[in-house]
Amino acid sequence: MNFKFILLSIFSLVSSIALAQGDLSPYLRNYTLPSLAIGVIQNDKVQIVATGFKNAETLEPIHYQDTFHLGSQAKAMTAFLINQEVKAGRLTYETLVQSFYPFTLHPDFKNLKIKDLILHEGGISRGIPNAHLIVKNYPNDFTLQRYKVAEDLLTSQAAYQLGTSSNYSNAGYVILGSILERIHKRSVEDIFSLGLFVPLKMASCNFGFGHSATGHYVDSKTNKLVPLKEDNFQLFASAGTIYCSLQDWGKFLSYQMKAIQKKEAYLWQASKKNYTLGAMFLKQDAQGTKYFWHNGTNCINYVDQVMIPSKNRIMMMATNRGGDEKITCDDKRLDELRDLFDKLFLELNK
Repeated sequence: MNFKFILLSIFSLVSSIALAQGDLSPYLRNYTLPSLAIGVIQNDKVQIVATGFKNAETLEPIHYQDTFHLGSQAKAMTAFLINQEVKAGRLTYETLVQSFYPFTLHPDFKNLKIKDLILHEGGISRGIPNAHLIVKNYPNDFTLQRYKVAEDLLTSQAAYQLGTSSNYSNAGYVILGSILERIHKRSVEDIFSLGLFVPLKMASCNFGFGHSATGHYVDSKTNKLVPLKEDNFQLFASAGTIYCSLQDWGKFLSYQMKAIQKKEAYLWQASKKNYTLGAMFLKQDAQGTKYFWHNGTNCINYVDQVMIPSKNRIMMMATNRGGDEKITCDDKRLDELRDLFDKLFLELNK
C-alpha cells in the first residue's frame, strides 16, 4: 500500500500542509516515537494513516487499524454515559452524590453533586492514595474496588474546598464509574459495552493492555525506547483504561460533534477553567473559532484530539509512547507530544 498516496488523500480533504510532501518518518526520529497514527474526519469522511512499529523490539509494522490506549479520552465516554442517565431521568447534574451510597460522606462533601465530579471541582484528589491497598484487599472485583475508592475518599477530608478550584481528578471519574454501577447493578465494563461500544459499533474497543500498539517509555540514560505491556489498575476504567482503533474512536468523536453542532447543552456548559460537562476543554483559536480539545495518556501511550464544529472537522493523533522512566506522566517527553499535536493541528487548519 502506498503510504504517500494515503497521506496525500487525508490532507487533500482539508489542507495542503507540509506533511503531505513526504511522510511521517521525520516525526518518529525527532520525537523518539515507535509509531505515529493520524486520523482526520472531514464532512463524515474518515482517513487514517499510521507509520512505525507496534513494538520497538519486535519491529512489527503498525497498521492503521491497530488499537491504541486512549488514556483520559475515556472521561468523555463516561460523561456521555452520565448524560444518558440524565436523559433517562435517573439522575440530574445537581443530584447529590450522597444519594448513591449507604455510608455517610464527610461534611466537606455534603453538597457534592454529579456535575462537581465531572468538572473536576469536587474537592477530590487527583489520584487514589490507597489504590494498591484496595486492589490487594479486594482482588478481581473491580466494582467492589470502585465502591471502596468512593468510600475511602468521600468519608475523608476533601483535598480542597468544594467548588473553589478545578483540580484534574482521575479519582473523581472512578467515583462516577461507581455511581453508574450503583444505578445499573452491573460493572463499568458492561455499561460501556452495552451503552456505547455496541450501539456505535466500536468493536475494537476494550479495557486494559490488550491494545496492539505496545506502550513505551524512553530510557533517560540511553534515550532508547523500552516497550512495556502495563496499565493502570482496572478500577480506573471510567477514568482511563480504554483502548480503540482510531476508526472506532472516531465514531464516538463524530457522534459527539454532531451533538455539539446541535447545541446539546451539556457539551457546551463549561466551568471557569473551560472544562465542559462533556469532559472536554472548550477553547478558541486566534481567529475566534471554537473547538473542543482533550488529550490522554497512561504515561506509556499518548493520544490527542480536537473537534472543530464550525468546520465539521475532527483530528486525532495517537502514539504508543509516553514519558521518561516507565510510569511517569509529568515530564518533558509528554510536553513534546503535546507540542507535536499543536504543530499538526496548526498546519491542518491554515
